Amino acid sequence: MGKRIISQARGKGGFTYRVKRKAFVYRVKYPKELKGYGTVINLINSPAHSAPLARIRYDKGAFYIPAFKGMVEGQKISFGGNEIKEGNILRLGDIPIKTFVYGIESKPGDGGVFIKAAGSFATVNRWENGQSKPSKLAKAQLDAFCNKMVEKGKLKKYI
Repeated sequence: MGKRIISQARGKGGFTYRVKRKAFVYRVKYPKELKGYGTVINLINSPAHSAPLARIRYDKGAFYIPAFKGMVEGQKISFGGNEIKEGNILRLGDIPIKTFVYGIESKPGDGGVFIKAAGSFATVNRWENGQSKPSKLAKAQLDAFCNKMVEKGKLKKYI
């Protein structure tokens, strides 16, 4: 008898293929109520996440989000405005078609749970009943997305 191939060994989930619990230091989500502007304080390489994390400071504190491709320290990010620019956190209903997005909320105010892995993104590809709908999500998840927040851009990959 031979040994298991590597994908089988990873699927079993032994200690070699698990992330250590102490790696999850940062809570990756944005606050429920965001208004105004924030600044990227620093970019962090977290061992628990596939994409680099960005620490964003705003008037009520700081939070962590996955860094998008092209993000730099000191960059200004707006929350909930109408400006369509890389990194801004906007309502999905305000984003035009053919825009790349990531960090989509499941329920309004949950901080973004869909499309957070490195190199991933969704495309806003259609309007139905006055609501924009991103691709890459199941039909059951696409209902009533208009008031949900989303981050514009593509996620950064590690080099």
